[in-house]
Amino acid sequence: QTFSFHKPRTERAKTFLEDVLASTGKTKISEIDSPAGIVHAYDLTWLVAKALASTGRVDRALLRDAMERLGSHDGVVRRYESPFTPDRHDALSAQDVFFARYHAQSGLTPEE
Repeated sequence: QTFSFHKPRTERAKTFLEDVLASTGKTKISEIDSPAGIVHAYDLTWLVAKALASTGRVDRALLRDAMERLGSHDGVVRRYESPFTPDRHDALSAQDVFFARYHAQSGLTPEE
């Protein structure tokens, strides 16, 4: 796994969890469908929006180049410092990965 609401790494993740629960009417982390998917989609949407804002128009090559030049971004998963480069098109690294175990009552939880 690369993210868990059970052990949020950022203050933004804690706030985001509260927002997700409030907006969906859910009361527990285990009720959230695909927590990692939600936060990764949220962070990536902001990264794409920042890149699009800097290009001034929708153009695939310009968007790619802008994504590769993004500055830092405080996301839900973590703070991204230059999330993409011409040689690295994945904003996450091996340091972001951890083992998790599925529990029926709590969903995926980080291994201790």
